[in-house]
Amino acid sequence: MSDYMEKAESLTAIDALADLPAPYALSSSAEEQIFTAAMQQIDSWHCLHNPTYAQLCHEQSSPVIPVGLFKTLNLATPMNEPGQWLSSSGTGSHGKTQVFFDAASMNRIQRAMTQMFIANGLVSLTPSRFLLLSPDPRSGDHAGYATAFMKFTACAPVKECVFAVQADGHFDSQLA
Repeated sequence: MSDYMEKAESLTAIDALADLPAPYALSSSAEEQIFTAAMQQIDSWHCLHNPTYAQLCHEQSSPVIPVGLFKTLNLATPMNEPGQWLSSSGTGSHGKTQVFFDAASMNRIQRAMTQMFIANGLVSLTPSRFLLLSPDPRSGDHAGYATAFMKFTACAPVKECVFAVQADGHFDSQLA
């Protein structure tokens, strides 16, 4: 097992956060402690593996990073692990944004999404219609981004799937 995978497996607070029934709505001090511990683990891991992030943390503990900084600096933590690149045309004129998710992180994201679907009563055996705010993954060079949105259809059998974003990244109200 690689050093990275061993470290990823040890991030138990992150796993605990992903496994909460509603990881976005912390309702107790114990859940707040899980969230805080998970964020501290994430910060520590990135500080150890990313010199740019470590420098930001040296200036301020758990720095608030404006979104625009991700478009001007390469803040990606170097990794040599399998995973998935997701790209988005974004909302500005700075071109595509690309984000890499390693397999362990994608697994946690999927677990957290599943918990949210279950907690909000969004799981059904009835074939359902889906309106996805992404381009059709078959249309153009954005398969990672659009394919990620397909995971939202895991909560029910697909009766119909409509993609409400054009290939250029603009919302299409006619499709919606």
